[in-house]
Amino acid sequence: VKDKAFLGLLIGFLISSLFLIFNIFYEYYLTRPLFSLDIDILNFYHTNYYFTRILDIHPSYYGIVVLAAMAAKYFYEGLSGAFINLVFIILSVIVLLFLNARIILFLFLILHIIYLTLYFYGKTENVFKTLFLTLGIFSLFGAILFTTTKNTYAYQRIFKETLWEFSNNTDYKFVSSGDSRMERWHVALDVIKREPLLGYGVFMEREILELEYRNLNMLSSIKNRYNAHNQFLGFAIEGGIFSAIALIFFISYSFYSSIKNKDILFFFFVFSIFSICIIENYLIRNAGIIFTGFFSSLFLFNTLKNEN
Repeated sequence: VKDKAFLGLLIGFLISSLFLIFNIFYEYYLTRPLFSLDIDILNFYHTNYYFTRILDIHPSYYGIVVLAAMAAKYFYEGLSGAFINLVFIILSVIVLLFLNARIILFLFLILHIIYLTLYFYGKTENVFKTLFLTLGIFSLFGAILFTTTKNTYAYQRIFKETLWEFSNNTDYKFVSSGDSRMERWHVALDVIKREPLLGYGVFMEREILELEYRNLNMLSSIKNRYNAHNQFLGFAIEGGIFSAIALIFFISYSFYSSIKNKDILFFFFVFSIFSICIIENYLIRNAGIIFTGFFSSLFLFNTLKNEN
């Protein structure tokens, strides 16, 4: 089952990614001469939601699938030699640039720090050489990325918008105005304090938060009916602190199992789910629920098998 599941991830990633890239370039050349290319290819209307909307999937949800496929290619022995690594990496980088999802880019960085560290250490068995080679590659990659994207919306979103998201500021405008995540987290915490044990009921998160947004005149959050953009806070609003504790237990036990069994792929999978749950309500849509439930079950059954 694991062999077929991970192979399916890779095949699905390749087919869907090639389709998305073809579609975005098709839309791009509808308004300009063929074969001309400028920084507008990475603007607001060709990245993030506009890149994945034809598949009707949120960029972060698709990004987790991309990262899982990459991790499986790197760390799952059953897939060794299935694809040419260089082509796979180049395609992944292109897709991630168009996705322009900050948490996915962060996880991409973590994945390759783990992979390159293990790879170089296996070749050199020297800690200093490993650090030097890993840092050298990332410095070169960072310089190329900065040079090619510094005047694009992708750069604006990755750096400037990220800093704004973690500030207590509701006054920000680039393409559209908005309320920062930090501000919405404060609202969610205030709501939780009123009903900490049992919460407000399933599907009530948006309703309760919208009332509070109106009291605070957070116009962007009202218009978009934003949730808390944090799964732990979202569960606590709907089901009280015990719901949040259940999620913490699931993630903690998964971390423990992956470390105990030295399963790097499982560890990165759990770390990815944990990271995205901090900044998104990842487990409220079927795309997140099914993906997490299916692969976490595979990993947990495998660890139980190893322990027995």
